[in-house]
Amino acid sequence: MRPRHLVTSLALLSLAACGDSTQTTTGAQQSRSFATTSIAVAPLAADYHRVVQQIYVGYFGRPADVGGLDWHAKVLLAAGAPTDIAGIARAYDSNAALRAEIDSFGTSAESAALYPGDNGQFIDALYRNLFNRAADPAGKAFWVKALDDKLMTRASAAIQLMSGAGGSDVAIIGNKTSAAGAFTGLLAMPVQQEGYSGLAANAVVRGVLAEVGGGTDLAAFNATLRTTIAGLAATVAHSKGWDIVPQAPAMNSATLKAPVILPLQVVARPPAQPAAPPVPATLAAAPAGSNLKLWLYDPRSSAGAALATGIFLRNVTANGAWNFVAAGADGSLYQQLASGASYEFDVVEPQGGALQRRRYQASVSGAGAVVLQDQNADANGYYAVTVGMPADVTAEVKLRQEALRLLAERPVSSFRPTSQCQLLDAVAPQRSFATDLSAGFPKVRTRLPSFGQLRSLIIPVDFPEVAGQGDPGSLFTPLANEVRDFFYKQSYGRLAFEFDILPNWVRLPFNPSRYGFTAVNGSGDFSAYRNDIFAMLDGQVDFSRYDAVYILVPKEMPMAKMGYGPAITGPSWTSTGYVINGATGGADMYLQPGNEWRWMAHETGHAFGLHDEDLDHRTQTLGHWGIMAMNWSRNAIENVGWDRYLLGWLPEEQVACLPKETLSSAGTSVALAPLVRQDAGTKAAMVPLSGTRILVMESRKNEGYDRIAAGNEGVLVYTVDMTLATLKGGYRTVRRPGSIDPNFEDAALRSGESVSVDGVTVTVTASGKDGDTVRISRQ
Repeated sequence: MRPRHLVTSLALLSLAACGDSTQTTTGAQQSRSFATTSIAVAPLAADYHRVVQQIYVGYFGRPADVGGLDWHAKVLLAAGAPTDIAGIARAYDSNAALRAEIDSFGTSAESAALYPGDNGQFIDALYRNLFNRAADPAGKAFWVKALDDKLMTRASAAIQLMSGAGGSDVAIIGNKTSAAGAFTGLLAMPVQQEGYSGLAANAVVRGVLAEVGGGTDLAAFNATLRTTIAGLAATVAHSKGWDIVPQAPAMNSATLKAPVILPLQVVARPPAQPAAPPVPATLAAAPAGSNLKLWLYDPRSSAGAALATGIFLRNVTANGAWNFVAAGADGSLYQQLASGASYEFDVVEPQGGALQRRRYQASVSGAGAVVLQDQNADANGYYAVTVGMPADVTAEVKLRQEALRLLAERPVSSFRPTSQCQLLDAVAPQRSFATDLSAGFPKVRTRLPSFGQLRSLIIPVDFPEVAGQGDPGSLFTPLANEVRDFFYKQSYGRLAFEFDILPNWVRLPFNPSRYGFTAVNGSGDFSAYRNDIFAMLDGQVDFSRYDAVYILVPKEMPMAKMGYGPAITGPSWTSTGYVINGATGGADMYLQPGNEWRWMAHETGHAFGLHDEDLDHRTQTLGHWGIMAMNWSRNAIENVGWDRYLLGWLPEEQVACLPKETLSSAGTSVALAPLVRQDAGTKAAMVPLSGTRILVMESRKNEGYDRIAAGNEGVLVYTVDMTLATLKGGYRTVRRPGSIDPNFEDAALRSGESVSVDGVTVTVTASGKDGDTVRISRQ
């Protein structure tokens, strides 16, 4: 026989939360509440979400998971159940489908694991779940007797206990239910939902919800919920080999330190190079007209084994494209080069191992004779060429280098977004060391860490024909200070550079021309240049101590000799590990006096994995709104919000992510705090326009590193395209009506102005010194 239900008993209702002297709920009040509910319009599944959360809180002491919330809401809807807990308690006895649904909580595996003991222990647990206190003796005795006499099930007891609560207990249950709803609402992405699964995760969140009481500030508690979800997601991601954006440390948690001039005199010492083996006499014959005759050999073989890979060759004089030329099985390679031209070629390394591509410079006389720089041909006109050999390293260092290689090769697909606004990189989904920058998630994994203390080394170098003047420590300390302070502010104090500076100019035993450097941007072999420098300093400097290394030239460097210096974003292997982040300076860093540190900060942005945010360095698309778009600008150079989001400097709680499908014609209002300020306000609003393109809004003020003319402050609106590579205009500012400045300096929206992008309208409804409010609607 089915147990007799006690919901009509006034005694049961009055004892439901027995022991709370402030209880005021009466049966008559509940009857009035039920009568009001009974004439409401037909409910939807979503109307049951709060009552499902109440059941989870009462019975399991935790929020509903996403699947459970959806499932139980639909079951209650199908059962025609009331949408409030008191109504469910009353309908339990007469609605068989509702009764089966409620009792299913008590027969679940989680119930068996949570409540293996007697009914007394069960009632104590319910009181703790609902009221954060132990059951009073009289109330406990009442409920235990009802359960022992099988007058109700355990699940129905939880419903009755909540139904009869009054006074301060109501506030506690209300806050717990609201916190539970907020928690489940934050489980937006699959990795978060998977993180909140299983008994262990349930126990973690049960402990968090136990902290909620009647006086809890739920808005502030939201941070605890986010932290908990991030931790659970990180746990499941780690167990399955996935990546997620790491949780950001507290603002201003990094420590600013002064640059240190090292007490270390360093001398460039070229490592001993083994002589090239003799070119075999049995090579395949050269085709008629060939003036470039090469033999590619493997440097790992003392006997002179052939290297049957090939070269990438280009005509420097004609600014030609790179073309691959395959070597024969015996390592021979022949080409006919144009008379009077200069060429360069890279010998391609074999797959696997740690051999490095090596570049050679070739000049062709008017008569067609080919000469390789710093190389001697044999009697038959052949040049023996090879790839670079890494330093001999220990087994431990080999493991570190291999770990770096595996990290570089992790595909985009191993990343799990924790927000719908974390759009994935679509330029290089299959990654390698060749993937150095990205506008989409995840940030390139081999780039600089986004948080904590970053150890960095400045190596001052000069040349026989360009000697450094003065004390390099005095020259580069101001740059180090400026770069340190800039990124400390951009990261909201979550990151700080610690710079060491070598005390002397390191005289290199060659001139820039050895590597083909000219005044043309992109000319020369910076990879070989830095590899050779690191090899000459290896053993004197422990490069494994540094996250970033900067090779900086004297301010006397002429543009014609070494015009432009790029970031370091590829590996150089050393005896203690590798160098993979930093920058190599050229004359361009001194083009605008006082802007040297901006050059260094821009190249460091690449070392963090950020794009050049313009079109081929010829056309502005973002404009003068960020140091990655225009590092020479003395106007607005703060990093844009998307870049800070990508690097983790803007955590999820400071980004209003608004999926397009959730927008309405009425719009959603978002109050934007100035991007520049070190506070906890919302710094950006974002709307994914598609799976590969996002709309971003941020408040830009004349503060910090932004110098914005009067009248040009406002809301910067721009899009970022995940399908476009660096220098392809993937960052595009959306101009306000009437904006005409070629650098987009007048493009930010002002109060009352609107722009529309792909059916989404952004309107600034209020502006002030402390931020801007935008209304985002869908047409």
